[in-house]
Amino acid sequence: MCGVEKAGAEQNAVAMERAIRRDVTLHAYMFMQSGIPVLYSGDEVGQVNDYSYKDDPDKAADSRYLHRGKMDWEQAAQVADKKSVAGQIFSQLDSLEKIRRSSQAFTVEADARTLATGDDNVLGIGRVYGDEEILGVFNFSEYDKELSLEGVEGAYQDMITEKKVLPGKISLPGYGFCYLVGK
Repeated sequence: MCGVEKAGAEQNAVAMERAIRRDVTLHAYMFMQSGIPVLYSGDEVGQVNDYSYKDDPDKAADSRYLHRGKMDWEQAAQVADKKSVAGQIFSQLDSLEKIRRSSQAFTVEADARTLATGDDNVLGIGRVYGDEEILGVFNFSEYDKELSLEGVEGAYQDMITEKKVLPGKISLPGYGFCYLVGK
């Protein structure tokens, strides 16, 4: 779960913030792909591994059950609390789902391409459908990044913060991302 389990066990707030950001960034990357994004039950609330499968002789030999625990309904009930892990992850994934539904550039018929970012740890993806273009930029490192997208010009708007962004001046936190729409 991208470090959520470890950060929670250690009661480390800084590590938890980073783990949540990493989790949401990986989901944002998945949402940028063509096809139907699939969340496994519990992903939307940051549910951690369930080691109880080892107590069941029929499941103990199959470690896939580590990620297939019963839904933690107490944790799921925390989605309204924006300070809880469940609330932070749920609200951010909900925003990503709304963005995906709002744009034709996420359709399977969209033209998709990778974008040169000048950094091996940062992936850029462009999606174009009709006159709409969306750029997804994903920082898969723990370090903050300042970068430009080679060959991309014009003004864009961050679909999450709604701030104007120039493709030549993108700032991403470690394990962060942005969705940019052409303006």
